[in-house]
Amino acid sequence: MRSPAPFPTDGVELTQLFVVSDLERSKRFYRDVLGASLYREYGGTSCVLDFQGSWLLLVTSGGPTEDKPTVTFAPPSDPNTVSHQLTIRVPDFGRTSADAKNQLQRTRPACHPSCGGDRAARAARPLNGSAAVPRKGRWKMNRHRVILNVALILSMAALGCNDDPVSVSSQTYSELSEGSFTVGDSGVLEVSNTAGKVEVLPGDSGVVHVVATKRAEQEEHLDQIAVEMVQLQNGVSVTTTSPSGLNNVSVDLEITVPSDMRPTLLNGAGGTIYEGRAKGECRFLTGAGSIELKLPADVNAEVSLSVGAGSIRVDFPVNGQVGENLVEGTIGTGADGRIEARVGAGNITVSRQ
Repeated sequence: MRSPAPFPTDGVELTQLFVVSDLERSKRFYRDVLGASLYREYGGTSCVLDFQGSWLLLVTSGGPTEDKPTVTFAPPSDPNTVSHQLTIRVPDFGRTSADAKNQLQRTRPACHPSCGGDRAARAARPLNGSAAVPRKGRWKMNRHRVILNVALILSMAALGCNDDPVSVSSQTYSELSEGSFTVGDSGVLEVSNTAGKVEVLPGDSGVVHVVATKRAEQEEHLDQIAVEMVQLQNGVSVTTTSPSGLNNVSVDLEITVPSDMRPTLLNGAGGTIYEGRAKGECRFLTGAGSIELKLPADVNAEVSLSVGAGSIRVDFPVNGQVGENLVEGTIGTGADGRIEARVGAGNITVSRQ
């Protein structure tokens, strides 16, 4: 007799990930028409919705990451081709179908202005790397309920009319800005980036140096991307923002810091690289992209690592739970700090310097 498969185990959850052309309109569709609850937003490039006990992750488009340099994702160009479908069980098919269509009509000016030629919420592809999705209890469904196939409604919200797929490789315009800050010992670095590469490397003692490179397909879009660098009482904050609906723009951040600086790096879409001592509380959250942590051979830290879609590789012995998608435990004594890393779609790598 075959033994039971080791997967799924307790605590496994499913997250549906969509890449959308217009995050705001997509969010309105799933929230206002289908009744999902907004859990969290990440810098205008991604958001997490709680829908009937499952998670929906909406992210904007982005280009290749370092671990998958040949893979580019873009919204679908053909609205008549369906590659993904959500099936929802409901107790009354006729009533639910009518209610959904009526709600879609009421919200059409905001989330589906098809009469103006502008297609509404448009989902597309999974990125290489998700926002941090929380754990929660399993949702149980009555198997005898009628199945409501919402392919038609979702196709209106999930597929674009005439989207022209673009990638980071087509971002032909760029603009560079720099900033240097004096900091004390064991300071904090807070980074919130909408999309792009974030790289934090060891630098001079007592100095944080930031190089930000805006990238856009059109030159006039560069002015709509904001990069804010702020001196904090005990460190430095770097925040990037761009208007919702402004597609194919990104900011690459290269930051050098004292080796004992405590980082909190939030990246909506793109790769994150950190090299340092990892002392104190260190947090790394990426919606779509991979996280690479390069640590010294004598690191002693608690680790809590998880990915929604992807894998985890740790080149250190871990005392605790070690799985493909979840690692919880300690490296060494665990006495020097705590490392938390979360990825929605992508990989986490912890390697030796």
